[in-house]
Amino acid sequence: MKRSDCLKKSISDIENGHGNPTFDNLCDLLHALNLSFESLLPSVTSEDDSHFQRWINCYLSSTKANRRVLLSNSENLSRELKERTDK
Repeated sequence: MKRSDCLKKSISDIENGHGNPTFDNLCDLLHALNLSFESLLPSVTSEDDSHFQRWINCYLSSTKANRRVLLSNSENLSRELKERTDK
């Protein structure tokens, strides 16, 4: 826990199923435990997995401030694309 920026209560909530980690908390936990995102994902690879990995690499190579911008823009773009698809 000392190796992570997550609060003790947050970790306890996650462990007990009372909360979900934010993406930043998940990154911190994976780093603290010396794990990769790949260790959380199925070993089957596809083109979608490759695209997802590219997005993760962009996210991880960004500063914390830029990560927020990247995530916010991704969410906004996802909503907009969904709205266009629903029309």
